[in-house]
Amino acid sequence: HSFNPNSLAAFPSLHAAYAFLIAMFFWKSIKRRWLRPILLIHPLMMGFTIVYGCEHYAIDIFAGWLYVW
Repeated sequence: HSFNPNSLAAFPSLHAAYAFLIAMFFWKSIKRRWLRPILLIHPLMMGFTIVYGCEHYAIDIFAGWLYVW
């Protein structure tokens, strides 16, 4: 049988959850509504990085975001 290092990964991903939590915290403080989507760059890049780096599965990321939502 093969060893899968992700079998012990945390669910949900707190890396993804905290990045999204920060974006949501500052969301209403941005008065210019067209600038608000810029806040989502960090959570999206965090999600990409930890999935691409094989630290978490994509479902872990979505669960972290859902937890914050």
